[in-house]
Amino acid sequence: AGGDIKISILQDATMTWNEPLDWEATDAPRRAISTERSTDLKGRGVKPGQTVAIIVSLADTMPAEMGGPNTNSASPITLRVVAPEDLMKDLVDRQKTLRLEFVQAMGQHRAAETKVDTLIAEAAEMSAAQREGEIGQVTGLEQSVASEIAKASQALQGVLDELTHNRLGSPADHEALKDQVITPLEALNGEMANLLAEIEGARRQDDPAELAESLEAAAVRQDQVHDQMAEILKHMERLQSRQDLANQLQLIIRWSEETLEFIE
Repeated sequence: AGGDIKISILQDATMTWNEPLDWEATDAPRRAISTERSTDLKGRGVKPGQTVAIIVSLADTMPAEMGGPNTNSASPITLRVVAPEDLMKDLVDRQKTLRLEFVQAMGQHRAAETKVDTLIAEAAEMSAAQREGEIGQVTGLEQSVASEIAKASQALQGVLDELTHNRLGSPADHEALKDQVITPLEALNGEMANLLAEIEGARRQDDPAELAESLEAAAVRQDQVHDQMAEILKHMERLQSRQDLANQLQLIIRWSEETLEFIE
């Protein structure tokens, strides 16, 4: 069995080439094969504004005398080539949006902290229904926070992948995004799971004093989560500011070069 990847530039019929696909041979039948193939578009002279079409074709090992080989091709994948500065701006904007949503999640977490403090102080004066309602609201708030943290870590990993594959930004920025933002967010996912478990444990306490005691442990973890979120936010802001400045400088350089070309 074998195959290839046909790559072509839709705006230029002469820019078409094939990349062979290969994988480790085996006698055992396989229903799925996973393999990777890299190609350098920049080295092929592909320019911003052009569209790349990718088609994967495969052939089996049926001999020609038996009517083979059988072939099949996947539907084309099209990718628009953009200028590095434009892609970087899009990635920076995405990070800004995620940061703003993260700030909103911090507000929700703070609201949950306030409710827990109120429950600890006033549980004895509340009815069972009131206590249940308040804890339900705390759970809902913290579940929303946990969802936002999970979403942010996944989305920022996608941003990092795009930065890396498109060779944008510095290795130091890539490392900072991974070590100071993404990895702490992933760790925070575990902390949120523990916090929600503690809140659920407190919910089962019928006695107001035991409820308050259980919530005190949750309140301590809430404080820890808040501090971790604040630290992550600080690194988000610092990294995005640095990326934004660097990209603005690249845009100025590009505009200057385009102006000089026009004058000449």
